[in-house]
Amino acid sequence: MKKNILLTCIAVAALLTLSGCKHQTQSGNSGITYTHHKSKPISNDKTNNSTSTNQTNQKSTDDSDDQSLAKISNDEWILMGYMAYARKNYEQSENVHSTAEMVNAVENDLDNDDLTCTKDADNKYSFSNKFGSVDGSVSSDNITITGDGTTTVDKSKLKDEYVDHMSQIQAMTKKIGSQSDNNHHVDKFSLQEYVVAGFLEANRHGNTPKEKIEHVENQIAKGIHVTNDGYLSGLYKNNGKYGAAYNPSTSQYTDFTFNGNNITGTNISAGVISGKLHLTKQELERKYGPYRADLTKILQGLEYNKKHAIDFYKK
Repeated sequence: MKKNILLTCIAVAALLTLSGCKHQTQSGNSGITYTHHKSKPISNDKTNNSTSTNQTNQKSTDDSDDQSLAKISNDEWILMGYMAYARKNYEQSENVHSTAEMVNAVENDLDNDDLTCTKDADNKYSFSNKFGSVDGSVSSDNITITGDGTTTVDKSKLKDEYVDHMSQIQAMTKKIGSQSDNNHHVDKFSLQEYVVAGFLEANRHGNTPKEKIEHVENQIAKGIHVTNDGYLSGLYKNNGKYGAAYNPSTSQYTDFTFNGNNITGTNISAGVISGKLHLTKQELERKYGPYRADLTKILQGLEYNKKHAIDFYKK
C-alpha cells in the first residue's frame, strides 16, 4: 500500500515537472518565433487638430492678404512704386528721411505740377519731373519703373511700407491724368501745336513743362520791351521745315522735321548747329496735353510778335 502511494507521488511529481518545463520552454529562448502585432499608434487629437487649424489659418491669412492687395487700385500701386523708385533722389534733394515725409514730398510735387503722372493704359503710366521722364507698369505681383534702368518692386513690400498712408495716397490719385483727358479726346495735336510743344521742350529755361511754359509766356507778355535774347519772333516754315525763331540779332532758331510720329529738333545759333532733340508726337502730347490752352496762348503770342517784328527793330 505504501509502495503504491509512493509510486503515485512520484508520478504526480513527474507530471508537475514536465508541465513546468513546457511552460518554461514557451516563455524562454526556445527558438520559436512569436509574431508580435504592432499596436496602432495613439492618435494625438490635439496635435493633429492644431496642425489642421494652423493650415486653415495660414490659408485664411493668405486669402485675406490676396483680397487686401486686390482692393488697392492700379493708380495707388503706381504711386507707391514711383515713390520706391525715386526715394533716393528725394532723400538727397529734399532731405526726406521717412516714408511719411516721402509721401508728403510727392504729394506736394503733384499739387505744384512739379511732377505729373499720366495714365496711358489700364496698367501703364508715365511720370515727368525736373529729372526727366520714366514709364511705369503694374502687374499682378509687382510694379516696374523703367527709364533710368529698370526698378521692380514687390507689391507685398510696398503694402507693408505704405499701409499707414493709404488714405493719403488714394487722395493723390486724383492728380493722375489720363491720355485721353489730357488731349481733350483728340488723338493728336495740330502741326502748329507740335511745333510750339517742340519749341517749349527745346527751351533751356526750366526743367518741367510748366516752368518752360511760364518762361515763354512771360517773354511774350513783355511784347517788344525785351532784349534780343528775349524776343520770340514767331513761327515759320522753310523748305519743308517748321520752326520757331528768337533773338533776331543772332538768328537763333529751332528747326523741326517730321517723319511719321518722330520729330527731330535742331537748335541753331548764329549759323552753328548746337544740338539735336529727338522727340515723338506721343511724348509731346503726354507732356503738354495738360497745358493745351497754354499752347494756344503761346501760338497767338508768337504770331503777334511776327506781325509786329518791325516795331521791335525800331525801338
